[in-house]
Amino acid sequence: MSETNSDAFRWQAFFQNASQPMFLLNRRRRILFVNRAWETSVGLTLAEVRGRACRRRSRLAALEKEDALLSVCAPPVDAIEGRTCQVRRRVPGSANWWEIQFLPLAGADDLLGILGTIRVLTAPTEAPFTLPEKLMALRDDQTTR
Repeated sequence: MSETNSDAFRWQAFFQNASQPMFLLNRRRRILFVNRAWETSVGLTLAEVRGRACRRRSRLAALEKEDALLSVCAPPVDAIEGRTCQVRRRVPGSANWWEIQFLPLAGADDLLGILGTIRVLTAPTEAPFTLPEKLMALRDDQTTR
């Protein structure tokens, strides 16, 4: 069964109109797509971030706002290696945290990209900071240099 232009539009509209913030990275961790909910949550538009790399950095305060937010969206090593995973990260310049689910999209031979979904955590009890998360961030930062 072939996909028609109408079917493709429905899928695009599905992601665009979803209330959960979503973003799609290529295998080089560059942004291919973000939906409206992502734009609203992050404060940046697809036009501003398309093609930009999401790489984890340990010193977010020293980065420009856009680079700091893209660093928070960077997939951990597990996702890059093709495993579904979830992380909690603090949003730069905010009291909020994001719980980000990373879903690797595998092709026949290799990783095609990674779909990320964000859940905004606002209650302090929802956003514990643990030592393993900090160690994972440092590991991610060192492996992406």
